Parts: sequence; C-alpha cells; structure tokens
Amino acid sequence: MRGPKHMLQTVFIVVAMVALAAVTVLGITAIDYARDGQSWVDHSQEVIGAERLLLAQLVDAETGVRGYLLTRNPIYLQSWTRAQQEAPAALQHLFDLTADNPEQQKTLTRLDVLIGRKFELNAQEIAELDKTGKVTDVDMSVMDTLRSLIAEIEKRERAIYDQRRHEMILRYDRLRQTLAATWLLSLAGLAFGGWSLRQSSRRVAEIEAVNRQARKMEAIGNLTGGIAHDFNNLLQVIIANLDLAFRQIGPKEPAAGFLQSALMALEKGERLTSQLLAFARRQPLNPQPIDIARMIEECGNLLRRTLGEAYPIECSTSAGLWRAMADSTLLQNAIVNLALNARDAMPDGGQLTIEASNVTLDSDYAEQAGDVSPGAYVLIAVSDSGMGMNKEALGRVFEPFYTTKETGTGLGLPMVYGFVKQSGGHIAIYSEPGQGTTVKLYLPRTTKAAAERDRARRAAARGQGQLILVVEDDDSVRAGVVAQLSDLGYGVLAAADGDTALALAQGNPQIDLLFTDVVLGGPYNGRQLADAIRALRPGLPVVYTSGYTENAIVHHGRLDQGVTLLSKPYRADQLASTVSDALHAIPAAGTASSSVSAAPIGGQQEDGLSTDEAEIVLLVDDNRLVRSSLAMMLEDLGYGVVEAETAEQALTLLGTAEQIDAALVDFRLPDMDGLELAGRLRGMKPDLRLVMVSGQPVGQAELARIPGPPVGMLLKPFNAAQLEDLLYASRPQH
Repeated sequence: MRGPKHMLQTVFIVVAMVALAAVTVLGITAIDYARDGQSWVDHSQEVIGAERLLLAQLVDAETGVRGYLLTRNPIYLQSWTRAQQEAPAALQHLFDLTADNPEQQKTLTRLDVLIGRKFELNAQEIAELDKTGKVTDVDMSVMDTLRSLIAEIEKRERAIYDQRRHEMILRYDRLRQTLAATWLLSLAGLAFGGWSLRQSSRRVAEIEAVNRQARKMEAIGNLTGGIAHDFNNLLQVIIANLDLAFRQIGPKEPAAGFLQSALMALEKGERLTSQLLAFARRQPLNPQPIDIARMIEECGNLLRRTLGEAYPIECSTSAGLWRAMADSTLLQNAIVNLALNARDAMPDGGQLTIEASNVTLDSDYAEQAGDVSPGAYVLIAVSDSGMGMNKEALGRVFEPFYTTKETGTGLGLPMVYGFVKQSGGHIAIYSEPGQGTTVKLYLPRTTKAAAERDRARRAAARGQGQLILVVEDDDSVRAGVVAQLSDLGYGVLAAADGDTALALAQGNPQIDLLFTDVVLGGPYNGRQLADAIRALRPGLPVVYTSGYTENAIVHHGRLDQGVTLLSKPYRADQLASTVSDALHAIPAAGTASSSVSAAPIGGQQEDGLSTDEAEIVLLVDDNRLVRSSLAMMLEDLGYGVVEAETAEQALTLLGTAEQIDAALVDFRLPDMDGLELAGRLRGMKPDLRLVMVSGQPVGQAELARIPGPPVGMLLKPFNAAQLEDLLYASRPQH
C-alpha cells in the first residue's frame, strides 16, 4: 500500500501540474486577449478616422460653396465637386466598418439622407446665384445636424472602445486573482505567467505607439506632398509668365534684370518644393550600387575641411563592408546634412563620428520598428557629443518645419527621413539630454558591383591638353568656365552663341568635347547646337550645363538617355570629374550613349515643317490659370492650341477637330484620371504624341500603361525651353 507521504507527494505534483497548466492557459489567453485588444483598438481608430475624413469632406464642400457665393469664383466649387464624388465612398466605408452595430447603422442611414439633402441645397444656392446674381439666405441647420450626427457616431465608438478596454482589464484581473490562490508549488509557474502578462501588455502599448507614429508620419507626408503639388502649380504659372515676358522684352532691356531676379527667387521656391517632395518620398531617385567605405572616406575628408579643427572627425568602417543600393548623390547629401546638424548641436566644438557596418535585421526588430522588412542592410551611424534632445523633441524630429534651432528651416532631417524611406531603408535616432545624438541609416544591401566612376575620375581628373569648345551666352560665366578648364590642363575655345560655336567647330576639327549651356540666345538652344556639331563630328562628347532646365531632361526619376548634365552652380572638382568622365566615355549617373534630338525655338519647325504648317496641341488642364499660361507659352513657341478643361471636352475635341498633332495632359482632372484619358486619346488616334504634366514624379510603369509610342513627362514647374524640348523629342524621327 502507498503510505500517506507518497500520497501527499502525488497530490503536490498533481496540484503543481494543474497550477502550471493554469499558468499555461493564462499565458495563451493573455496572448489572445492582447491580439484581440489590438484588433479592437485598430478597428475603433479606423472608424473614428473614417468619420473624421467624411466630416472634413463635408466641411470642405461647405467652405467651397460659401466661397463661391461670396466671390463667384468657380475655383471654390472644386472642393464641393470633389466632396460629391468622394463622400459616398467614405460613407459606404463607415457602413462596412459598423455593420455589426445597429445603432451606428441607423445613424449612418440618417446621415446618408442629410448629406444628399445638403448637396441639393448647395446646388439650389449655386443655381439661384447664377440665375439672379443674388445670394439666398444660407441655411446652416442641415450642416449643424450633420456635425451632430458625426459627433454622435464618434462618441458611441469611443464608448465601445472604452467598454472593451475595461472588459479586457477586468478579465486580466480575474485571471491574476485565480492564480494568486494556487498552491505554493505553482510559484514558478505564476512568476512565468506574470512575466508573460507584463510582456504582453508592454508589447501591446509599444505596437500602439509604433502604429500611431507611422500613421502620423504617413498623414504628414501625404499633406506635404499635396502642398508641394499645389505650390508647383503656382510656380508653373509664375515661371511661364516670367519666361514669356523675358522672351518678349529681350535680355538687353533694363527690366530684364528684374525678371532674372524673380526667376532666381523662383529657383529657391523650386528647391523648397524639392525638399518637401523628398520628405513625402516622391523625389526622383537614381539608385546604384555604392561603395560605402569609399563614400565615408570622401565625406570625412570633405567635412574635415568644412568644419575645422574644433570638430575632430573619426570615420570607421568594418572589414568586408557590403555595398548598398541608393542614390549616391542624395546619400552623400544626407551624411553631410547629419554632420552639419551634429556641428550645430556642439556650439563649443566636440567629437563627430561616422561609422559603417553590416547588419541583419531580424523579424523581431522589424516587428518592433514597424516600418522595415527583415533582411541585410548597411548601417551608417553619425554620432556627436553635443547637447542631445529630450523625448518630446525626439518624437517630432522628422516632422517638416520642426526645429530646435533658432535659425533652422526644419527640413534637413525630414529630407533624410524621406530619402531613406524611399530607398527602401530604415532610419532610427537615439539621444538623451547632455549625452549627444546618434542617427542610424539602414540601407538595403546589394551584391551588384559598385561603379568604377570614382576611380577612373581620380585617375583622369586633369586634362592632357584636350580641346574643349565652351558655349555660354553669359560673359562672366563663360570667362569663369574658360579659366577653370584652362587651369585643369585643357585647351579651350569659347563662343557666346550658336553661330560662333558652329564656325569654330567647322574650323577646328580637333575639338574633343562640346561644353554648352542648355539655354542660349539666338537661333540655337544647347541641344540644337549639339545636334548640328555632331552632324559634323559624329560621336563628339557633349556636356550640358544649366541652372534652370534640369527638369527638361529628368523624367520618370532618371536623366534622359544621351544627356550628361552639370547643374549650376558647380564647383571646380565637379566640373573636372564631369568633363573627365565624358572624355573617357565613363557614363555619369543616369546617362547613356545615344543622344536625344533637340527642339526648335519659337516655331522654327524641322522635318520639313514651316511656321505656316504649325502643329496643333490639345491642352487639357482644369486649372484655368495654368491652362492660360501654358496656352500662351505654346503659342509663343509657334504651336496652335486647342484648350479643354475636362476629359470629356478633350475627347470631343479630338473627335471633331480637323488636326491635332499632340496632346499636353494634366494628371489630375475632375472627371477622369489623366492616365485613363491618355489611353482613350490614343485609342482614338494611335499616332497622337502625348506629354503628361504633373507636380510630382510619376513612375515609368504608370506611363507604360498607355498604348502606342513612348509618352513624355514634364514636372511642374517648367519653362518654355523644357516644354519645347519634349514636344520636339516626341516627334517621329525620319
């Protein structure tokens, strides 16, 4: 028989096993509740976000109608029209989200009726004003009721959220109390269960925080991108009119200087929109394999000369450092930007460290970070010993226009953030007050070989007496370029216009390279001149330079084929490397071997066309100011113009007009997507030349959806030369 002691041991073991089983069940239950809790949180937040979006659409519509009633400016009706198109989808989304809640469904049904009623009243007010010229009494009761119903939906959803949260907490408490009453043998299991619960609760809170931050940054990015798009539209109108005015009065008139000053100010506006697009992850990139160790070394040398002895710089790279895939120019700008921020954080001097190493991010880190995929990355860390930042500043450091400096713009770190995200990487920042700051950039690893451009450039940066033809219509700029090239060991011939340059090219067959501005006075622009000289000297290397027309040769995020561009202003080392690369047939980033034809100036048409046989361009843009400016620009270039405000008008015009040779189509139209319209235009006229216009870069894959010949792309703002270049390049070559 079994004695009492053995029976007690058996009971003890059974109790312990039961207790451990209870702990296990609790752990599993806690994990399930954590998941359910997160699902509830996400669902409630989605409902609240959806109803706020609907309210914002209705408020925008009401504001637009009020603006039209006060000013009779049809621009104000755009938001009303957009709300009529978007509100039904937003309302249906709310119906779907609250399908299991009869009270919410009932309120939404009332809301649906009132929204329809509100739009009917708005239409009556607009019609009355258009008919009589008088504004009827504004009835705000419907709008007030709409606000009240939406507030009721949000209040009810928040109550549901609080109730679920409270139930989850109560259930947690009951489970803990049950475990607390178990036998002493279960202490180990209880400790494990308590630890699991604490970890689960903390994990839920961390996930909520990461999701909130990600949603906030995404919302700010969308807002910033939209602002940049609208700002580009304004810049486009101003640049078009200034460009037309400058062409009318000529460069020798006294007023030309004022126009040039205005254009220079607009260039600053373009840089601002470029910075905003960088944060919004909509800037054009030219990703390529990068030797990070070499780049860190070059950045360190540059920064030592720039920052001085008060800021000692330590550069460190691990052995066998991987290559990264990114835009090399923007990455170098990002590192320099971080270094300058570090300098500003150390007003009395301090240590700056730039490190690079190989890292592999696992799924746990990726889940915690929330915005990165597991995999292999190259880590670049920039650290300083400065004043550091508190938690509040860290939470906002990547927001545009937020700065802790007295004179800062607040766009430096947001640009770095947007660049890294758009490159498929990850960025993290660590800082404490008085302990300095470290910013870590994680860039995707690539196994492709790094370009050998830098090595060849250093080997041949100076000239060996090669003869370069420089064409620049600005006397001071031309003199400076001639002096720089001569100092680099090149022979130089200089011309102020295309006619002189052609004469020099005909009399000097030993010319090794053409260096020309894109915009020139006289009958030639830079591209036309290059074509004319290449007819005499096929294969002659050409380097274009410009401070104003870069967008004319940047499409779909990359430079056009056959283009080597040196953007003004440039330093002597940039001039040396670009010229050396062109002479030694080392393609610069984004260039290729074939050339792109140039456009004629002012309607001097090639391919047998005279000014009497002017081509007709169908111009489609719903913004009246932009459309008017572009129409004047096209007419000044010698084109005939047919204007359309909507896609429906454009399709009608193409079907009835005797002649339309090309179409200039904006991406955003009120009644149809620009890409869809382009496809339908090509369906009606397969050989129609198409140029799409947008305030934001558009991927090649989207343009490839349009059937037929390749489609051109212009980024706002652009000038007459850029428009003309692309329209001409889209012609079929005979």
